[in-house]
Amino acid sequence: MTYDEIFAMIQENDKQFMKPVDEMTNREIVEEYVLHGLNYLEPSDVLEAFNDEPENIMGEEQIAFYNSIPDQVEIYRGCSYDEVEESGVPEGISWTLDYKVAEFFAYRYGDENGCIVKAIVPKTDIRYATNDRNEKEVIVLEVDECEVVSHGETDYDPAEYHKYLETTA
Repeated sequence: MTYDEIFAMIQENDKQFMKPVDEMTNREIVEEYVLHGLNYLEPSDVLEAFNDEPENIMGEEQIAFYNSIPDQVEIYRGCSYDEVEESGVPEGISWTLDYKVAEFFAYRYGDENGCIVKAIVPKTDIRYATNDRNEKEVIVLEVDECEVVSHGETDYDPAEYHKYLETTA
């Protein structure tokens, strides 16, 4: 079985347990995206949900975490260099306030094509914030400019990431 076949099977299985998107609140769509990614959600539904008012899509803990963020903040994204090579800006909307978390997402598969990008954004650009998994995740729908701060070979050990998360809990 190929990776694509396994992924399609997982997506199809997940659909069984989820109610139709048109019956979901924006908060449910946001939570589903944060936990599982796009998988079976349409990007347009996710973007629409993130454009709702923060109090409609974040719980008390997320709002408290959001309120702790400074007015201007450095954000990081770990991704494939292919994602930033053409436009200079990653395609994804999930970022982190923590360099170590971005490092994990960039290099978790030992891929030499991984990279970490950094951007500085105003807090008002952050549509959602959570530290539920100690990842200091923020959702920023559009980043105009960023800088590649790490790319290529690394001695990164993904096992170190789990140890790190335990120390930040």
